[in-house]
Amino acid sequence: GTGKTRAVVALLQQLSARQRSVVEPQSRILVSAPSNGAVQVALESFLKTQEGQQSSLCLVGVEDRVPPTGPLRSAFIHTRLQYTLTLLQQ
Repeated sequence: GTGKTRAVVALLQQLSARQRSVVEPQSRILVSAPSNGAVQVALESFLKTQEGQQSSLCLVGVEDRVPPTGPLRSAFIHTRLQYTLTLLQQ
């Protein structure tokens, strides 16, 4: 109700656009919160934006708290690691 998520998403959009520019092409953005849910809500909203769809995300957290399917599961570090290990084993 107070616009916290909208503010975080707007900030992520601005930082993401700046990251893709010549100004800071190698920078990284860290989003943290006291709960997994808060980070997930922010990232889900960010992924619905054009900037979010163009970004490479890596979600770190408690595996049991990450939805079993969808964009957050795809960005989850354990999923990305399993995918990479599968490619290396081929």
